[in-house]
Amino acid sequence: MIESQSPSLKRLFNFGSYRPLFVVDVMFSTILLAIAGIPLIILRDTRWFYNGFVMSGLLIVWLIVCVVWLVIAKRLEQPVHLTPTIRAGYGIGKPRSFVALLVIVVGLIIFTVVAFYIPMRQHYWIGMDEPVLIDAQHHFWYDYYDTLASRPFSALSSFVSGKLTPNSLEGYLLFSFVSRFMVGLMIYSVLGLVLPRSNGLPLIAAVLFIVNPSEQLRFATIFMNTFYGGMLVTTGAMFLFLLSYRHAWRWLLVIACILEGVALLHYEAVFFITLYTLAFIPLMGWRRRAWSWCYVWLGVMTLCALRFILFLKFSKTAYQIGYSTEIQQNLTLEVFFKNLSNLFSPLFSFFTSIESLPQFGVYGLIALLLIVFPLWVAARRTYFTPLRKTYLIGIAVGFLCLLMSIAPWLIIPIPNVPDLVDYPTLRYEFIASLPQSVLWALSIGLIGTFLARRFQRVWGVGATALLVMFAVSNAYDLQSHNGYWNPAVDFETVSSIFQQTNNLMPPLQPDSTIFFALDENVPSPFGWTYHVQHMTCLFFGVPGYQGKISDVPSWYVRGLAGYPEPPEYYLSYALHNVVLFRVSRDGQVTLEPTPELPPAAEGSLPVQPCVVPKTETTPGEPLPYLLNNP
Repeated sequence: MIESQSPSLKRLFNFGSYRPLFVVDVMFSTILLAIAGIPLIILRDTRWFYNGFVMSGLLIVWLIVCVVWLVIAKRLEQPVHLTPTIRAGYGIGKPRSFVALLVIVVGLIIFTVVAFYIPMRQHYWIGMDEPVLIDAQHHFWYDYYDTLASRPFSALSSFVSGKLTPNSLEGYLLFSFVSRFMVGLMIYSVLGLVLPRSNGLPLIAAVLFIVNPSEQLRFATIFMNTFYGGMLVTTGAMFLFLLSYRHAWRWLLVIACILEGVALLHYEAVFFITLYTLAFIPLMGWRRRAWSWCYVWLGVMTLCALRFILFLKFSKTAYQIGYSTEIQQNLTLEVFFKNLSNLFSPLFSFFTSIESLPQFGVYGLIALLLIVFPLWVAARRTYFTPLRKTYLIGIAVGFLCLLMSIAPWLIIPIPNVPDLVDYPTLRYEFIASLPQSVLWALSIGLIGTFLARRFQRVWGVGATALLVMFAVSNAYDLQSHNGYWNPAVDFETVSSIFQQTNNLMPPLQPDSTIFFALDENVPSPFGWTYHVQHMTCLFFGVPGYQGKISDVPSWYVRGLAGYPEPPEYYLSYALHNVVLFRVSRDGQVTLEPTPELPPAAEGSLPVQPCVVPKTETTPGEPLPYLLNNP
């Protein structure tokens, strides 16, 4: 049965002696949200937002109000209000076995190294947003992303990555590893709170998340840096929120809600994760303080949602608005259900990974052997049968959470880009991978309820180990082919090309443009064309393009994907003061004289100015971040 049954409606709305404390919670939390709304909404895009005196004053007032709230609430609390919601779960607030917990954590770290970190290092540069995210490390609050997509904290992950290893990409790789491990640990911790009697299942869910093959861009370390950080902050907020609810710790609730706000200003799609977090409260056991906790949590969501809605209404450059025309023109019921099928199908990607076993099964076997012992330790008191109803309800809730996780993309028609046509779930499963992993863990537990108790532990560990072997084999297979997206692009080649270009570069003028001439019948070593432009802006301070040269109308630039394309996919540009480089099939760069070409044809596109500023470099010195492969 469920850990604690939800109360009757009469009891649900009977505040009793808790009413004065609830009023205090509502009053002070509303004031705190209103103060936070001043810089986030009222002062947004004004000079006052950047006034240190004004912002410091608001912060001091906010802290004073927060402290007063915590002090008054502490005085009003009664013993009945402090009753824990549930018995502590395995490793969560209860010293059940420090040695066992240490084995689990250390085992999970080693497992993450083999299952995620090592294959990630094989191929992590895909020729897309990498230069933007390299520049983002200089920003704690990123105005560029705030103006573009209302995501001011999107640079937070890059900011931390850059601080780990300045002038090197190693910090990005390390951050990806740590975030993958920590999100898995947060899943383990959350389920330990919600399902404290389900020994072993929280670790199963954590392990399956770490290896989940549904997100096909999970190894694109720098491109996915923002998403890694968003998931880490979101799951951290979720865990602290539930832990604060269990112990009635308002100071921890404040920290959890701050992280919630950071997560929502990091990436708006996590709104649905924060929403379904509230579904865990009835499973933990309803207490009257749940009203206060839900009010504050929903208040942060409302504040961030209002900020985002106002952005969409008044912004003329919103990234998300670019989808609206396509949605209005191309969204049909058929498209909706096709998207639903495409976005749900990765749930079964563990089994589609079996085809990688013949060639890469040894890596899966190593990962299996590494995780079996921690799983065996965590499941030493496994008894699934009494929790059958819990697992059934959990699976139903899990499917609802999965639907909410993919909801933002259900109405977006798949663009007519070869990458997305072949792999329509690229980048869209990073949120769904959370409920997917929990669903598989609950399914393993549910099946185990029909087995004799003496077989349940073996079943839980064995079934998980098999899924791990399938997924890890697929990971090494995927990386051996340079991933799904832009497999012709790799860090070593990009680094070599730009280092050669740097050594050959003549003096540049402010209006110079760099052009890389490529063979028409080979994939681009750079990836997408906007990636080339951002890279040249980052390292040389002027825009750059890739393509071919023609007498009429002169400079032809490859389209979005940078693949060998038919003539109609090339775009004509009116380029001036061009510095021409030719890149051979084997990645060798030569500086060539710029040909005398006739004026560009009417309708040719103008040069796009740089939006990524030039990084600090010394002329003639090797380019930072591209010195060598981390």
